[in-house]
Amino acid sequence: KRSVLFTVAAGACFSALVFSYFFLWTAALAFFAVFAGLSFLFANDKKKVLTSTGVFLCFTVSLWPYFTLLDQRSPEIDSVQLLVKTHAPDIWSLPIIIGLVSVALALLFNKRNYFSLSQPVIVFAIACGLTPVVLLNQQIVTGRSLQPIHYEIFAANYLSLLSLVAVASAIIKSEKFQMSGVSLKKALVYVGLLFAAWGFVEAATATNRSIFAATVRDRSAAAIKLVNKPDNNEGNSVVLTPDMVTADFLVSISDLRPLWSPHLS
Repeated sequence: KRSVLFTVAAGACFSALVFSYFFLWTAALAFFAVFAGLSFLFANDKKKVLTSTGVFLCFTVSLWPYFTLLDQRSPEIDSVQLLVKTHAPDIWSLPIIIGLVSVALALLFNKRNYFSLSQPVIVFAIACGLTPVVLLNQQIVTGRSLQPIHYEIFAANYLSLLSLVAVASAIIKSEKFQMSGVSLKKALVYVGLLFAAWGFVEAATATNRSIFAATVRDRSAAAIKLVNKPDNNEGNSVVLTPDMVTADFLVSISDLRPLWSPHLS
């Protein structure tokens, strides 16, 4: 009963995700495929295979209306959304490198009998480490690449980090791991401080990169609200905006529609 409940819950979550953001649900699907394959390969558990099959059927049901709607899209959208036809691999992306390092560590310490590859946490860690490889290289098979930078920003980097942390945790919890509690705590503190410092660098970089768009939004908000007043807006009004940032932002704070926007075309 629990397996059925979790299967239905996973399918329901994925169904909701499908209609949220393309790069999230495709990343979830890729992770599930890799995780299910590794579970069958390492654990060879028939129950897990049946559960995975049930989840996949839920996935299929939710994807049918999605692709029905996708078939009705305008032909111009593919060019606007920067869909590129290519079979070129991407092997130097940082999430891929970190993920493969994590997988290599898992295989190395498995060979040294720190843990077994059939352990759920190790299967999860390896799946997280290999999923970025699939996400950023699916074009080798499909021949199509759609803004892969979004996978790096919203999925692959988190998956590779999860993989590294899961493998490190399994190594530390192993009975063969030899390190005093005091030394381990010091090492974790140093690692935590290093990661926190790098977090500040990432945050500052992202802020500096986005400050121009944020300034444009702040300056255009007053004008948008003025035009959106009932006296000025007769309903279903279309606005020609001076830039892409304002066009994307327009529908967030008003009932107005932009004449053209690359993200809403």
